Amino acid sequence: MTINTIGPREYKTLPIPNVVVINPTRYLSKPDGYVEETADFTELSYFLEFKFEPRCTYIIKSPKNIGRGGYLESRSKVITVISGLIYLALVDMRPRTDRGKTCELYLGIGKKSLGKSIVVPEGVITYYIPTSKSSLVHFTGNRPYNKFDSAKLLDMSDQALGFHLPKGAIRHTPINETPKLLSLKDYLLTL
Repeated sequence: MTINTIGPREYKTLPIPNVVVINPTRYLSKPDGYVEETADFTELSYFLEFKFEPRCTYIIKSPKNIGRGGYLESRSKVITVISGLIYLALVDMRPRTDRGKTCELYLGIGKKSLGKSIVVPEGVITYYIPTSKSSLVHFTGNRPYNKFDSAKLLDMSDQALGFHLPKGAIRHTPINETPKLLSLKDYLLTL
């Protein structure tokens, strides 16, 4: 992990290229409070060396131990933990020599946390599990959500991935849907 600063924010690069943890800038106010700037997209674009243009934003509130994600999105995104602590697993599925490379970390509030925000480029699968009582997670994407992205789900508990998922975690399943989970080997065959 390399730590860089450009402007007031700190950027931590991870083993998967262009996946970057951002520590926000907090401006205290009197008598009691603060304003927290989680990302500056001009500064972020300069750091990433490509333009990140936000196009959509959404928030997900999740109870403890409910895993979300596991599919390949056709967009880049900034994920910010507003409250709680989450375990985050990433799998790089971009067409590269190290396709299938993984990384896991904690984001949010707590001693295990590496930071509060992370940039995830298009082509990298994300899967997160709240590990505190509940979490509130904010997403900013460079494209709107595409429901067809979630047609294939990677089984994040596949031992070939080597993840250390929190004990007791279960996968979120939308009502009236039965997801088909693919092993890493089978998922790679679909690309």
